[in-house]
This record gives sequence, C-alpha cells and structure tokens, in this order.
Amino acid sequence: MDFLSAAKKLISIDSTPAQGTQEAVKFLKDLAVPMGLHVDIMEEVVNGISQANIFVRPNEKKQTLLLQTHLDTVDPGSFALWTKTGFNPFQASIRGDKIYGLGSADVKLDFLCKLYAMKRMSWSERSSTAVLLGTFGEEEQMRGAIRAVRERRIQPSLALIGEPTDLQVIYAGKGIARLEVIIPFASENGDSWDETTASTQSKIFQGKAAHSSSPEMGENAIVKMLEYLDKLPESIQVIHVDGGVSFNTIPTQAALEFDLTTGRQQHLGTALRSLYKTIRGLGEEFKKYPDPAFEPPHATLNIGSVRTHQDHIQILGAVRWTSHVPERTYTEWMNSIATQCKELGAILRILDVKKPFSIDEKSPFSRQCLDTLRSLGVTAELKTQPVTNEANVLSRFGFESLVFGPGRRHNNSHTPEENVALQDLKVAEDFYFMMMEKICL
Repeated sequence: MDFLSAAKKLISIDSTPAQGTQEAVKFLKDLAVPMGLHVDIMEEVVNGISQANIFVRPNEKKQTLLLQTHLDTVDPGSFALWTKTGFNPFQASIRGDKIYGLGSADVKLDFLCKLYAMKRMSWSERSSTAVLLGTFGEEEQMRGAIRAVRERRIQPSLALIGEPTDLQVIYAGKGIARLEVIIPFASENGDSWDETTASTQSKIFQGKAAHSSSPEMGENAIVKMLEYLDKLPESIQVIHVDGGVSFNTIPTQAALEFDLTTGRQQHLGTALRSLYKTIRGLGEEFKKYPDPAFEPPHATLNIGSVRTHQDHIQILGAVRWTSHVPERTYTEWMNSIATQCKELGAILRILDVKKPFSIDEKSPFSRQCLDTLRSLGVTAELKTQPVTNEANVLSRFGFESLVFGPGRRHNNSHTPEENVALQDLKVAEDFYFMMMEKICL
C-alpha cells in the first residue's frame, strides 16, 4: 500500500479515547508484516476500552534507537466544525499540498513516516537495530508508554518521540497535572429545582479551538461562561452547566441554564464563582515564574470540561509548568485550589502528574538531529514546547529523549483545521531514515 492510501486509512480509524487503539494497531500490523518487519502487540483493557501498543522491528539485534508515536487522538468535538473534511474528522481530505483530518498532524501520520523509513533500510548490514513503538493512552496518562517500559519491551538509550513540531527538534517540555473538581449538589442550600415553578433562562457560549498548552491561542467557552456567571446576581440558581470534551482541549462551546427568580443565594453559583476567582488568581501567580525558553513563558491552567451529573458538577482541567517552577511552589498552587474546594464543600482530585523534561542541548544526539535536518534543507534549531508527551515519561526511565514530527501545533493540533503538509511528511520520513543510518551501525 502506498503512503497516501495508508494515511487515509489510518485517519479513517477512530482511535479517540472512547474507542481505543486496537483497530488502528490491527491495520498497522497488516501493513508492516508484508514489509518484512516483525510485529508484536501488547493488549490491555482500560476502563472497559480495548487498547493496544504495537512494536515493529526489523530483527532481534541490539536496539539502539526507539521511534515512538502515540496512536490515540483527542475527541474531535463537533463534526460540524470540520469543514475541510466534509464535516467528518475521520475522512482524510487532500487540499492543495496538505492532508486534513483528525490525527494528520497529532500524530498518527508520523507513525507512517517512521514505518516507511524503516522499510527503506538495509538491515542485514547493521549490527544494531531500531524499534518502532505505537502507543495508546497519550491522551490518558500515557499508559501505553509506561507499560512498554515497565515490561522491558524496549531497551534503547536514545528515543525520538513523535509530536507535531513543525520539523523542529524539541529538547524540553512542560509538566502536566490533570485535575478533577467535584462540586456536590447541596439541596439544603436550595440546589434542587422544581421545573413546574421555575422560570429559567439559557445561554450558549462559543469559543475557538486550540491546544490546551497554549490557551492564549484559543478562546475558552467555559471561561466565557464563568465570566458571564460572575456578572449575574448572587441570588440566581444554577440549574445546568455543560461544555468542553476533555481536560486537554480548549472548549469551543459551553451552555449555562439558570433561574433568576429564587430570591436567595445559591450554592452552585457561589461555588463556581469562587473557584473561578481562585483560578484567575493563580494565573497571576504563574507569571512570577517565567521561563523565556517557552511560549507561553509561564505556567498555564486550562478548564477543559464541565458536566452536570445527577448529584454533582464535574470540572476537568490541567496545569502545565516548566522546570523553572520550584517543587514547593507547584505544591502551594495545588494546595490553594484544594483549600478553596474544601471551603466550598467540593473535592479536588489530582488524577495524574508528569513532571517537566529536558536534555542537554549540546549532547551528541541533539547535534546529530540538527545536522541531519539541515542536510535536508530544513532551517533547524533546538526548541521547547509547552506540551507534555511520552518524552516526560521516558526521560524518567533513563531514555535520552528528543521530540520531533511533521505538522504545526499552534492553531492546528486539537482544532477542526488539523492538517499536515505532504512535503513535511516526506522530509520526516527522510529524517528518520537518515537517523537510523547514523545510529544503528
């Protein structure tokens, strides 16, 4: 199968968190085996969803280079926003010199670049080898990468991690803490609602999609909703709030339903206002610890999802920070949210933490990557990204990890306009081929 046909097929496979990566892995196995490559699959059921890692290698020789790409994507959100793909995020569309679709840049097609580069190699002449790893769960605590390491399925000391970097080499990334806030209903404070007597109003808020690591590049519909709520009388009764799809996306839509006629202050409205004020205050604290190597240069907090359940409101979000932030300060930030939640009768849960990563900018591995890209005509330099990925995990296990991939992140990844230039895919394939030639001797 040629590259473009494989790309269209891989994009057509739904590998969002709700569906898992098993079907994508099956397709990639069927693609790799006829190339003469060996394939192993690691399966797991996580929260009722069938997930899988795929390991592709040319032989059993000593592994010197790991090529890793996650195969899961974020939820696409509203299909109506995917205008470039006929309102179907899983239908790849080639327009001009770009291919559009969910996972085109972030980051499924990067796996194909690595696979087709591995196919081109003359492995019989090499005394060492590379292993290509496609993982599940990047959007869910990077479970796939963690399991692969813990079960000692990968041994190389050098790793190239796939992310959309616009063909630049990333040597450092921010850490992430995934947060969940539960605000229980308090019926004694008047949160119950009698639909036969209430006079309600509803309002819809629109946002602009962006990657959650750069919230300033988008418009958060939930934030707009909370700012609107903050301007309403304290006596309103919040009946229903809803918005966003996950902790790590900028919500493009949010909805608020409320009742203005109750005549007394209500618990849910007070809790939402107070929590939002705490978050705004943290935003100012974040700016006291700038790291000019990053953009944005400070920590960020994204409110990615809010849901009204039968007896509580659930809020999901993420804090990202650089290694410039002392551990003590990060702890104080989390404690300030926890304290506010406790005062409101709410609960804060820190679901997952991945610390920042960085490697030596002058390491031989870094220089090899830059020299290879420059030989391909790319104006390359070492950069940082405010995102968190498998490099944060693998670096903790002793892998010297750099992040690289085709496609832009800003105003592209995690948006309905997601795309990657066909020429960038070709450059990425050539880059991986040349790096395997240099490292797998």
